Amino acid sequence: KVNVSGLDAGKNFTIKDNTSGNTKTISSNGAYTLEQLKNGSSYNVVVETNPDGQVCEVSNGSGTVSGADVTINIACYKAYKINISISNLGSGK
Repeated sequence: KVNVSGLDAGKNFTIKDNTSGNTKTISSNGAYTLEQLKNGSSYNVVVETNPDGQVCEVSNGSGTVSGADVTINIACYKAYKINISISNLGSGK
């Protein structure tokens, strides 16, 4: 199961299981179900494409299924650009 939070209304993003190659588009906050994996199977869920103006981070996105449901959390945040200007560095001596 995947729990998504922080996604702005009208935005979407794509997650991918790098182990199986399966992808899923996420279009709102809430719970999503991914393909069921057999016990002992590996998984590695990553954000393939972030929503415009946001960055989404995965928690508990990789591991091995060990007889119980796996819960993966994805939290989305606003992306901010920071411009840094360095001047007047002197001679470097």
